[in-house]
Parts: sequence; structure tokens; C-alpha cells
Amino acid sequence: MATRHRAFRTAAPSRVALGLLLLLQGVPALAGPNLQAVMKTLGDDLCRASGALVQEDYPTLAEAARAIADHPRPGMSERLKILAGLGTDAERFRSADSAVQDAATSLAEAAEREDALAAAAHYSLLVEQCVDCHAGFRQRVRALLHP
Repeated sequence: MATRHRAFRTAAPSRVALGLLLLLQGVPALAGPNLQAVMKTLGDDLCRASGALVQEDYPTLAEAARAIADHPRPGMSERLKILAGLGTDAERFRSADSAVQDAATSLAEAAEREDALAAAAHYSLLVEQCVDCHAGFRQRVRALLHP
């Protein structure tokens, strides 16, 4: 019995290491979408929100805003590469992502209340947060992912 437990203890770290190795090598089932795909979807959702806002289509506006707020994260390999490459600015990058999520959540809530003026203000803030993040990080992140 003790031999079996010892074998399990020695096998477990190697299984964990193998799992991490596969994850970092970008196994599709574990890697998640790449950043470019995430950004494309976010752009599509932002356009959908814009159209819904001017048409006062509140259900579509709320849905698009929630999709932005709850957007998928890039795969672990890309996230680690980005955060490591940004160094001390990694926390600022995370804060920028949180600001986008907060603005999108506020937009969704305004849409659910069918409050056109609040929705317009939150949409404007959302776009501002997106532009700020791109201005601060887009070129650096591109260089990290596509040297």
C-alpha cells in the first residue's frame, strides 16, 4: 500500500509538469482563443452595440455589452507572454482590461433600464477605455506576440 502512495506522489508532479508543458505549447483544447480573435470579436460586439444604441434596440445593446464585459481571455500561453513582456506595466494592462469590463457592464445595465442617455454616456466611456488601452499597449503587445 505504501508503495502505491509513493508511486502516486512521484507521478503527480510529472503529470502536472506535462499538463503545463502541453498548455504552454498551445494545445488547442487548452490554449483558448488568440488575442487577435478576441479583439476581432470585441470589435464586432462594439459595432453591434453602436447600431443597437442608435436604434434604441435595448435587448441587443444589453446583449452586446454583456458579451464585451464577459469576453473570453486569450490562451494561457499568450497571456503569460504578454504579462511577462509588459513587466511592471502588466498591472496597468490588467487595470485597462478591468476598466473596459466595468464600462461594458454599466452600459448593459443602462440598456436593461432602457435609459438612452445613460447608455450613450456609458457607450462613450467604453469606447474611450478601448482607445486608451490600444494607445497604451497595442504596439507593445503586437511586438511581443509577433516579433
